[in-house]
Amino acid sequence: MRLRVKARDWAEFVWECSETRFRIGRAAVCALRFEGPAAEFVSGEHVEFTEAGDGFAFVTDLRSSNGTYVDGVRINQPTPVRKGTVIQLGRTGARLEVLELNVGPRSSTPVPISPATIKSAKSQLSASEEAASVWSDPRLRPIIIGSGGFGLVLLTLVIWSLLRSGSPEIAEPANPPATVEPAAEHKATEAPKSGPPPSGEAAAPKVEIIGLAPTAQEQNTARARRMLLVVVEDPKTHASWPFATACVVGEKVALTTAGVAQSLEKFRKDGWQISVSFDPQRSRVKIDRFVEHAGYKQTNESEQLYFDMALLFAAESLGEAAELTPAASLDALETGVPLNLVAIEYGSDPIDRFQQFELRSFPCKVFAVTKLAPQPGAPRLLHLRGSLPERAAGSPLVDEQGRLVAIYCEPAPPSGDGKLSVHYAKVIEPQLLDLGVSGRDAKIWVSP
Repeated sequence: MRLRVKARDWAEFVWECSETRFRIGRAAVCALRFEGPAAEFVSGEHVEFTEAGDGFAFVTDLRSSNGTYVDGVRINQPTPVRKGTVIQLGRTGARLEVLELNVGPRSSTPVPISPATIKSAKSQLSASEEAASVWSDPRLRPIIIGSGGFGLVLLTLVIWSLLRSGSPEIAEPANPPATVEPAAEHKATEAPKSGPPPSGEAAAPKVEIIGLAPTAQEQNTARARRMLLVVVEDPKTHASWPFATACVVGEKVALTTAGVAQSLEKFRKDGWQISVSFDPQRSRVKIDRFVEHAGYKQTNESEQLYFDMALLFAAESLGEAAELTPAASLDALETGVPLNLVAIEYGSDPIDRFQQFELRSFPCKVFAVTKLAPQPGAPRLLHLRGSLPERAAGSPLVDEQGRLVAIYCEPAPPSGDGKLSVHYAKVIEPQLLDLGVSGRDAKIWVSP
C-alpha cells in the first residue's frame, strides 16, 4: 500500500509498505510510527490495514482514544478503502491518503512469486520483477494475448525466467530514527534481508519513526498542546456546553482562572457535572474538585486579576504537562515581548457530533507589566495587545520557546475612542503553582 501522510501542520510525505497486514500508531510494533508533536491524537496502536488479496483493502480502528475517520465519517468496524480514500487519525490528527493498493484480482493459475516490498525512490526493478510487471499491466495484457503464438511464447519465457531465478528476496526498510523536514517527500529505504523468516514466524515489523521539524510558531502550539476544554453537563437533559479553557500543569491537574472556578462552583451546587477534554465529542475526564488562589476573594475588585488563578483536579491522568518558564525569564518580561495565546476556539451552542474544536495560536505583544506592590515577588499582570479570541479565559500564553508564561484572564473594557484594545493575563509564579499542584499549602489555594 502507498500512502500520502500529512502530520498535523507539517510537511506531507509518501510512505510505502507491501505487507498485507500492518498497523499505524505510536507503538514500536507499528509499521508506521509517529512520535513527538506529530503523534498528537495518535494512539499506541491506532489503526490496522488489511489487504484481502482479491482487490480490496480494509482499515480497522483499534479502539483508539480519538477515533478514526474514513472520508470524514468515524468508523467502528473494518471499513473498505480504495485509491483516493482519506483516513484521519482523530478529528485533527495525522491524515493518510491512499495513493495505491498492492492488491489485484487473483489469477486462476497462481504464479509462485513473492511480492516486492517497500521500494525507495531510487530502487530499480530486477529483470524478473520487470517481466512480472509487464504481464500484470492491464494496458499491455491485450497486446501480449492478441499476438497469438508469439504471445504464448513470450508468456512461456517469462514464466521460465521467473522459475529459474526463483522468488525475489523480500526487502525490508532500514529503520533508523529519521527526521522529515518540511516540504520534503519521504520514502522508506530498502535493506536486503539475510534470508526468509523461519516457517510460521512473522517477519520483523517495519518501523518508521516520524520526527518533524516544525517552525517556531508551530513549536509554540505543540509544546503548549496540553490544552483542554472545560465542559459542563446538565444532569436533567444530559446536554453539555463548552464553558472555558484550561492548561495541563500536573499529571491530574489543569490550570484555569479563578473567575472560571467561581462560575463552576455554581454549576456544581446545582448538580451539574464538570469535566475537561480536548475533544469532548469522544472522551472526557471528570473533575473531582477545584481550588482558587485565596487572594482572589481577599482583595478588592480592582486587584482581583493579580490573583486570577484556579486549579482543577481530575479523576484520571491528563497526560503531559506544559513546560513552565523559569523565574529568571519571567523577571525579564518587558514591553514589546512577543507571546502567543494558545486557545481552543468554541461557540456558545450545545456540543454535538458535527462540531470541531480547533487549537490555534494567536500572536500578541506585551503592552505593559504591572505589579500589585513594588516589592520583589509581588503578583504581576500582563497588559497585552493583539487580535485575540472572544472566549479565551483560562488559555495559556507561551513564549518563543513554547513555555507557559501567563494565564489569560479577560479583555479590558473598550476605550472611549475605540483605538486601544488591551487584554489582561496573570503571570505564573512557578513556586506558587507547584504548591497548588502538590497540595502542600491549603492557605493559598482554597475552595471557591
